[in-house]
Amino acid sequence: ADLAKHDDIRFRTCVTESVSFAFRSVQSYVTQCIKLVRCLMARPRSFDEATVVDAAMIAVWKLGYSETPIGALEEATGLKRVSIYNAFGDKEGLFLAALDHYHETAKEIYEGMIAKGRLKEIQDLFTAMGAPADADAPAHAGCLMVNTVLDVRRASQPVKAKITDYKSMLLTSFTSAL
Repeated sequence: ADLAKHDDIRFRTCVTESVSFAFRSVQSYVTQCIKLVRCLMARPRSFDEATVVDAAMIAVWKLGYSETPIGALEEATGLKRVSIYNAFGDKEGLFLAALDHYHETAKEIYEGMIAKGRLKEIQDLFTAMGAPADADAPAHAGCLMVNTVLDVRRASQPVKAKITDYKSMLLTSFTSAL
């Protein structure tokens, strides 16, 4: 009887210690999870998105989309790969933002010089396009959209949509000028 009682006490002690250990382990696990979640929670961006997109646009303009590795985009933008992915999804997301930026810049030029003008404005545009490039312009500083059409052989649907939108904007600008 004493042996059974002693085994029962040892069993209860063992169970109590095991439950206590398990509770401490779960509590520690939960604490670690909370720390991880706090670490991963979205922080305010510490960069100017327009500056990053402009830098990425120039990097892609210099090398072409296919030949621009993510490392070159890191160097050009000053962001780490994880920040690029968090902000833009992936390399193509950043490229799409760069194409949007280029489109908006070109739209201002085309609507300002062409759509509101006539043949003189069209001539002025082509004269400006034929002028020597700025010293800091990409080596092949032709139209980024034309470069994209030539560079992106198997373009995704979003890239094709950007190209189509750009062509449409050009057509509308020239049509309204004529």
